[in-house]
Amino acid sequence: LVIALVIISPVLSSKFGFSSSDIKSKGVNLLGNNDTTYQRRSLSELSLSYYGGPVLTTINVVPVFYNSDVQYQSEILNYYNALISGGDFIAFLDSEYGSSVLQSGVKVNYGSVGSSCNLMMAQSEQSDEQIRAILVDSFSDSAGVLPTPTDNTVYAIHMPPGVRVADTFHTYSCQMWCSYHSSFKWGSTNIYYIVVPDQGGACSMGCGSDPLPLNNLYSIISHEIAETITNPAVGIASGIGPPLSWWSAVFGEVADACGDAEDFVTLGDGNRYVVHRLWSNSRNMCVKPA
Repeated sequence: LVIALVIISPVLSSKFGFSSSDIKSKGVNLLGNNDTTYQRRSLSELSLSYYGGPVLTTINVVPVFYNSDVQYQSEILNYYNALISGGDFIAFLDSEYGSSVLQSGVKVNYGSVGSSCNLMMAQSEQSDEQIRAILVDSFSDSAGVLPTPTDNTVYAIHMPPGVRVADTFHTYSCQMWCSYHSSFKWGSTNIYYIVVPDQGGACSMGCGSDPLPLNNLYSIISHEIAETITNPAVGIASGIGPPLSWWSAVFGEVADACGDAEDFVTLGDGNRYVVHRLWSNSRNMCVKPA
């Protein structure tokens, strides 16, 4: 099982010098946990390579709120719509990691946001294993709490204040990492999901460079969306090869080399929002995704 973490600006050991058993967590690190090994590598080593796995061509985000206490719910929904429905962000991903570079001609298209869901959960702690079980129960139940997954479905799970999450390495949200994305098999179907803890409390001390918590939340969401589009099956991979998609053996995924660097870009509603900087293979550097 693999996860992709956004680390509180230290990067977990799984983010650098990966072994075949370490491709488990990818996402955003908490400040103070960054491994800067990649800063001493050559540019050719830093480039992302394509390993043949899936790329999400038309992402459909299903926002999942743990309960009604999740902060910024309307802002989160608006941001997902703006981020993936048009504008610079998705266009950048396609230009760098889609139709212009993949021989298969796979295009990263603008996506859509499904109806949000409130799970009405009350527990103060969840493990990654429990989160996966909740997802399966919610989309396989006859009540149809969540829509049945497709090849482009991403469940984006947002946590309220006071709920902590343990990843597959049994490290905790807002102690070592800020968010993550992962995947698992349900029958023959790949299930893709993002976990975003509340960005107040301990996370407010290391999960972004903007003084406004909402902007740091936007940055983390964009980090995970970019990595889920370009490397969705990271949780299923057991080594360096398929089903990995775009991956660097040095730093991991498309946003991981860029620390907590943020920029404002124009998104699908015509407004400017904070997004996470992304790695550009064509320019060999972290750039504003525009």
